[in-house]
Amino acid sequence: MARLDNLPLEITYEILSYLEIPSLLCFGETSKQNRAIHRTFFTTLHLGVFHSKINSRIAYILDQLPQQTSATDRHKLSVILRPSKTRTASSTILAQNKIACQAISPYTQTLRDLELTLWDLSSATVKILSQMTYLRRLSLKLDHSHVRHADLEKGFWDVAPPSRMWNHLAGKFAVLESLNLERCGITDYQLMRMIEPSRRFRHLQVQKCLGLGEEFFEYLAALEIGKKLETLMFTRSWKEEIDERIYPYITRLASLKTLSLYDCPNIDCDDLRSMNDTIWHIPDLIAPCRSYIPNARFIEVDPEYA
Repeated sequence: MARLDNLPLEITYEILSYLEIPSLLCFGETSKQNRAIHRTFFTTLHLGVFHSKINSRIAYILDQLPQQTSATDRHKLSVILRPSKTRTASSTILAQNKIACQAISPYTQTLRDLELTLWDLSSATVKILSQMTYLRRLSLKLDHSHVRHADLEKGFWDVAPPSRMWNHLAGKFAVLESLNLERCGITDYQLMRMIEPSRRFRHLQVQKCLGLGEEFFEYLAALEIGKKLETLMFTRSWKEEIDERIYPYITRLASLKTLSLYDCPNIDCDDLRSMNDTIWHIPDLIAPCRSYIPNARFIEVDPEYA
């Protein structure tokens, strides 16, 4: 019988490319050689740790993932915590982060694409993230407003408090290309220190990160990466300073192809569209109230026939 280790390495990699994450992890437990091979191949992981199966399914639906099997599905791993009537919100967060640390710590040097879906981050998880210097895409999804838990404080999902733990990520990601942050307590300066080293950085999405304000746009416009940024999605920010004061900084982001200021109530939709039509000319602009398509043609209807 032919042995797997007799196959050329490129054929082994081709076979492993069809495995889902649980199967790939099992393959790595079969021998020392296979453990080394699977770690080399382990470059993408979308990990979600949930306190119930129903919340896992809701998160899946909200992500709008395709129903058929795809490359994204194969790299997605959902972990459901064991049911417990006595588990508090804080102990749930600790349990989630413990599992996340165990899952990602063996792959700090091989992961290129990482997505974490948790209630919140612990300092231990952030320290492990700081070791992933080869990451190209990082997504931290900490906003789950649909979750109901008796021990959660009122307004828990509305804002994340600022934290010094984000300082651990300063200057760590030299090849980062895309960053997505949802309900993270990161500040203007901490975020800029995080993305500043990467000359490849092109895509930034921040949602409900209320520690970011006008100063963030000022930093971004002043840095070299701001001139090359292609996607900026700054959504669900209710800070008063996110208004027309940020327009001069957006003007300096010359390479923008997509800009979203959805659910930023202090931005005037008409003013934003006027700025885009006359100055920015960004192809894909999402206004605070609804999607906006530049130079769209509307059909006029005679009221008598409406």
